[in-house]
Amino acid sequence: MEQLAAGVRLTKRSHERRIGTGCRQAENGGNRGMANPDTPRCGVSNLLLDRPYRRPVLGERVMTITLMGIGILVGLSLVVLPARAEPSQPASAKSDGGEFAALERPVAFEISPSTGTLKETAQRGQELIWIRKDNPSERRFQVTNISVGFLRSEVGGQVQMTFSANATSLGYSTSEEAKLNVIMRTPGGASLHSWSLRFSVQYGDNNQPLTPITHDVPRDLTAGLFRNVGAVEIAEFSEANSSGVKVQPCRG
Repeated sequence: MEQLAAGVRLTKRSHERRIGTGCRQAENGGNRGMANPDTPRCGVSNLLLDRPYRRPVLGERVMTITLMGIGILVGLSLVVLPARAEPSQPASAKSDGGEFAALERPVAFEISPSTGTLKETAQRGQELIWIRKDNPSERRFQVTNISVGFLRSEVGGQVQMTFSANATSLGYSTSEEAKLNVIMRTPGGASLHSWSLRFSVQYGDNNQPLTPITHDVPRDLTAGLFRNVGAVEIAEFSEANSSGVKVQPCRG
């Protein structure tokens, strides 16, 4: 037993001498700028563990890299991706409780020759027809016998416009008022003034006269408008993001 203990003490002293020698060599080599990467490093941890520094072998490096890769993948899997916004759907010609109709085309009128204080559009069979917005072959209602008159007051020169027409339901009524834009133009086509009006079509209307709609021309435009008006254009009143006029089928 004494011989075994003496051998252990001899081995320990030999190991300590190797560590001390390695530390001095590393310090001398570091001073010369020629440090050997395989030389044992001096430190408290190596002295406490009482074992020389050992570089990790290839298998240990591969295992370390693999574990790091797995950790990164697990972290990425926990990231919540933002929800993708659904594309907006195009507006449809149908909606809950009805569908939409649009004016097929605008119409134009010439002003009839007149004398005195009255001017009026000339009727030549013009008509306004509203069709299903996504199917032009399906008509919803129409307006015929259209007239736009200009009456100038003898006192003060005030000009009043009057729109009159007949409406016919083609199996549909308006759920909201239809809107028109009346544009007064010179004989050459220049715009003088515009006026927006509204009307409704009811169930069973068949060439039904609309209640005449009037409009007072602004006073600063009366003289020039009455003198120079040569044509009238009637078109659908357009609004931003408008789908047309809402209609519903007649029942009963």
